[in-house]
Amino acid sequence: MKGVAGVVLLVSAGLAHWATLELIPGAIMSRAMDMMAERGIPLHSFVLVPRATPQNQTVVRPSPDLAYSICRFDLDQVSLWLDVEVAPYPGMSSVSFFDDQTNNFSVVAIPIGEAMSFRLVSQRDMEGSGLAESTGSILAPSQKGLILIRRLAPNDEYSYQVNALAVGDRCAPPSPANVFEVAPEG
Repeated sequence: MKGVAGVVLLVSAGLAHWATLELIPGAIMSRAMDMMAERGIPLHSFVLVPRATPQNQTVVRPSPDLAYSICRFDLDQVSLWLDVEVAPYPGMSSVSFFDDQTNNFSVVAIPIGEAMSFRLVSQRDMEGSGLAESTGSILAPSQKGLILIRRLAPNDEYSYQVNALAVGDRCAPPSPANVFEVAPEG
């Protein structure tokens, strides 16, 4: 009887381990995306998150020295790709991309004072699309996820600068002119 109990215990532990690694991250991200939608964070648009204080923090330990802009994306709702533009900032900044399982699949440091543009393309849609990887595309392993811009803003002066320039951040389907410009031949 001890052998059967041991096998049951091992199988149960294996199933629990599998569920922890495979199911829980997706459930966490799905819930986070739902909560963001409930708070008015739209798809395909950056929203500057209010500066973190002990009174308004929803994440356990967000850095009060960073300003965060977030964009939810769903590549099933756009044709071809999503254009991502990060406005220039006179301090340190970066942009991170997260898939629907909470995995960070790309991080780019933004040069101080420079704007940067990206194309976010689904790996699934990249196959057979005619879009070459040389287009500067970032390949998303899932159709849904988050894009997070972080800017160093250790005081009110920097926060004011971020507030003024974050309106230039863009996360949107391409304009018709951009689609025509790189449409596959055929």
